[in-house]
Parts: sequence; structure tokens; C-alpha cells
Amino acid sequence: MSRYKDSNKYKIYGEDAILAARFDKYLDATLRNCRADYLKALSKRKQLEIPYEDLPDAEKETVQESSAADDEIESLLF
Repeated sequence: MSRYKDSNKYKIYGEDAILAARFDKYLDATLRNCRADYLKALSKRKQLEIPYEDLPDAEKETVQESSAADDEIESLLF
């Protein structure tokens, strides 16, 4: 059996190497920007969410009433 030796790696020379390096740099920047955009959107979503424990009592009652109505509807459907 032959040994595994850089079989998936190959070397690029000349203009192709320059283009490959530029493309790698472009991909790196693009992925960093996409990650930053995702984290910004995630933090905005987390800022809008409020834990149930922090809700005022009046809102807790409305949430409980709506969930009770949902339970009734589900029981009728099944």
C-alpha cells in the first residue's frame, strides 16, 4: 500500500498562484463580514427578547391566557 503523501495538495506557480491568493483573501474577508452581520443580527434579536420572569404580572396573565387558548384549540384538533 502506498502511503498518504500530500495527495490532495498541489502547488500553483505564477499568475495562478497570485489569483489563488487573491481569491483566498477575498473569501476570508467575505466570511468575516458574513459572520459579523450574523452576530449583529443575533444580538439585536436577543435585545428584543424578554425572559418570562422579567415580564410584568399583567403580561404574564395574558401570555398564560393565550397559551390556554392554544391548548384548547390543539385538543379540539386532535
